[in-house]
Amino acid sequence: MAGAMPEHTTDGLDVTKAEQRYLRRTFRRMALPWLAVLMAFTWWMASGPSTAPDPSEELAALRAGLAELNGSVAALREGLEGAERRNAELAARLAESATPDTPAEVETLRSELKRAARRIAALEGKLGPDLGQRFDALADRIASVEGLVRLEPVPAAPTPLAPPD
Repeated sequence: MAGAMPEHTTDGLDVTKAEQRYLRRTFRRMALPWLAVLMAFTWWMASGPSTAPDPSEELAALRAGLAELNGSVAALREGLEGAERRNAELAARLAESATPDTPAEVETLRSELKRAARRIAALEGKLGPDLGQRFDALADRIASVEGLVRLEPVPAAPTPLAPPD
């Protein structure tokens, strides 16, 4: 009965050779992959600083983008107002000269009026209906970075003017 009793060793567990093989195989199949994952994770955590952006930097970039959008909208509105003034001047000149001297003057005034109307339509097209949505999206991103909750809706963008016929 010498083989039935496990051998006693001082450096480990008292197991038979078959049990020892089973434990080694089980360790290699189940625990070793997790140890590899744990080592890779600790290496990844220790490899350097986090790559997550600083919220204050992101907020500054968002505010700069908002300021740029506000500037472009202001410039477009100034151009639109100038075109509307020019259109009104041309319409007034056309109305004042109810009986123009020559047909060439009439055609000149009409072509200037049409050109001003096309310019107004082009400027309104640049503003576009999605400008209000872009402002809303930018404001939402700023609010999410600051951790604020919007309590009231943002007013809609102004509606573009219709070009004269």
